[in-house]
Amino acid sequence: MTDPFKKARSLQTRIAPLTANLAEIIARPFSDRDPAEILEKWHEIDAYRRDFLAINRAVGKFDRGADQQQRKKDDVVAGGTRRYAREFASRVKLWDAMANMVAQHARKTPTELLPIVAPQEDPLVSVLHNALHKLANPNGQSETAQDHGCFADIPMRASQFERLMKAAYRVCLAANKKADLRFLDVGCGGATKTYLASRYFSQCDGLDYDANYVASARRTIEILKADTCHVFQADGLSFGGYDAYDIIYFYRPMRDDALLHKLESKIFETARAGTLILAPYNGDLVPHENFDLAHIFGCIFITGMTQNQADRIRIDAEHTGTEVVTRSSDFSFDTGFWSPLLDASSFDLFGGKTLPASQS
Repeated sequence: MTDPFKKARSLQTRIAPLTANLAEIIARPFSDRDPAEILEKWHEIDAYRRDFLAINRAVGKFDRGADQQQRKKDDVVAGGTRRYAREFASRVKLWDAMANMVAQHARKTPTELLPIVAPQEDPLVSVLHNALHKLANPNGQSETAQDHGCFADIPMRASQFERLMKAAYRVCLAANKKADLRFLDVGCGGATKTYLASRYFSQCDGLDYDANYVASARRTIEILKADTCHVFQADGLSFGGYDAYDIIYFYRPMRDDALLHKLESKIFETARAGTLILAPYNGDLVPHENFDLAHIFGCIFITGMTQNQADRIRIDAEHTGTEVVTRSSDFSFDTGFWSPLLDASSFDLFGGKTLPASQS
């Protein structure tokens, strides 16, 4: 192996324990993190920046001067110089974004989970969302579902639902649930909200008693090619699979108060400990007043915890970012020594912006 590549490998070997150690620190709950320690550990990492920039230039120069065999085969480094040079350069290009992301973990200012004043919804967005709701489910409620006590499919303003999903996602980050999260919409209707939730959670299911609604929802999911969404017909009052989910959402699916209470009891008693319950009972995300559950904030509750535990999670959630976090697996290249930090982070590397083309 030629000298630039030996140096590149040596640098990455030296910095890897430092990034892994910092990842362990930022993964702690906010109340257990020391901002000064975070910044100190980042300073140790950042001290290598100039060395990485210099070696990046040397590796790139070698690659540009290499012959075709060196670029594509194993004569110099495994996979050839071209691949190695590109991956190394891509890691170096992330440096500024990583510095900003780490700094976010050291800040002390909280961001409220569900701001009291909701942002004004764009009228065009509202029209489009309502049109999507009608296209997704053109069917009227079946007599069977009406006789069972179910509400017809009720739309919720897109802006309000988005606020709730962001808040739930942040609570999951604070509770150290960062991967393979399963979401269930009880009374999903045409599954527009099930689909919208898939931006935040890896598996999103919709349950509805009305077979006609389910048929429409499945067609919508197929048209949208939403591979992580699944809709099925079931009676929420007797459904036995609530314990398979991390987040359960329902927007008053039962018309009768007694049946609604029965549904609530079924969910609360069978969901596993630590499940988030999202129960807005009107379009302003107002919660039920009498749930016997630990209360996170607004219409967000959690099962199997004391109120003190829930309060601590809320505080931690208020010290997360407000966007979906970019993980190491989201990149088209091996992020190498940055991977532990990316996977431990509760702030997005790019501030919620689309992954830049050079890194995608």
